[in-house]
Amino acid sequence: MSMWSAEIAKLRREVVQRLEQLPSLLFGWTLTAKSTSLGDGDQMQTGDGSKSQRPARRIEPWGHRGRPPAKVRSFWIRIGGSNVLHIGIGPGKGYGPQDLDDGESAVYNVTKALVRLWKSGKLTIDSDGDDVVVNDGTKKVARVDDTLTASANITTWAKAVETALNTAGSAILPASSWDTLMNGAAGALGKIATGADHFKG
Repeated sequence: MSMWSAEIAKLRREVVQRLEQLPSLLFGWTLTAKSTSLGDGDQMQTGDGSKSQRPARRIEPWGHRGRPPAKVRSFWIRIGGSNVLHIGIGPGKGYGPQDLDDGESAVYNVTKALVRLWKSGKLTIDSDGDDVVVNDGTKKVARVDDTLTASANITTWAKAVETALNTAGSAILPASSWDTLMNGAAGALGKIATGADHFKG
């Protein structure tokens, strides 16, 4: 083999080696190291098990914002000399629901708080023991079979009904009397005393 042939073979091997390394230089899987509120100051490990980090810009779909914790397996892609984009998270057993059916989706976090859209059309919201709050509400939302606490003036209202009936005797109460009694009923009956422990509205 001539000197030129040897050099060409060597160059070919180097080119092949570089091409084989190219995908790992342009994109790959690694672990998150740090996240920021808007994703413009994120850091990713340079490789699995590596302590060194590279800056990355997190991108996300419109209408959904998530800030991943550290050490979540994720995919990155390099654009240009130093621009590294954090594309997305590799689903795993550490976070999120493990039993989604086809056509279902969910929003989850590091605890078990979960909003799930079921295949059947059902929507469930689970707060992992904390409150589900609607429009900054602070009062418990009432449900069927929740109890009612009678007002302190229920006795006064009942006596008014008794007096009206005794006065009318067997006659039908006039409309004005019924209006007076029914207007007083709302305050006399009282207020809802119980409600959902963790559903506030």
